Amino acid sequence: WLLLRPALPRIGGRLGAWRVHRALKRSLPASHYSVFRDIGSRPSQARGQPSARIDHVVVSPYGVFVIEARHSPGRISGSKRDALWTRSCFRSKQQFRNPLSQARDHALVLQDLTGLNASRFHPVVVFTGRVEFEQPMPARVTQLGGLVPFIQVRTQDLLGFDEAERVAALLESSRVPPGIQTAAAHLAALDYLVGGGET
Repeated sequence: WLLLRPALPRIGGRLGAWRVHRALKRSLPASHYSVFRDIGSRPSQARGQPSARIDHVVVSPYGVFVIEARHSPGRISGSKRDALWTRSCFRSKQQFRNPLSQARDHALVLQDLTGLNASRFHPVVVFTGRVEFEQPMPARVTQLGGLVPFIQVRTQDLLGFDEAERVAALLESSRVPPGIQTAAAHLAALDYLVGGGET
């Protein structure tokens, strides 16, 4: 147990990421949605942003959905304006950066890459673990069962099929495979600032 315990957050994170990807691929028709997972982005010189790892991206005629995923169970407190959120599990408390802020930062990275303006992006946070919120969940924060409906109800034509195809092809051709530099930047930018946690 002592040897296994440190690996549990990583195992839980991989399982949660797989569940998100499976839900997106199963529920969103490929004729309208292109689903990407675990994208390593290049640094943005214009914004001075380091390389980052983007958990999930869905490109559609209805916009680009930038999904920040969290996989740890517990009780969550935080609002959209708080810089740090808190997760309480049993007797431990851990602080982590506001995931809504991370999703917006990742949307900025994709804005630079695609040339699209902010109105074409839908940043969203999804929790896959068994979590409870001390206050009502902020807008654009959901649990796994609410992620696909969040995407499906947005049917306003923001890109169109041709532009969505262009963006998906650009994203595929310019993505950076996750590697040592991307992972290091991701860990440095995230996650739990006190006590450690999953990415």
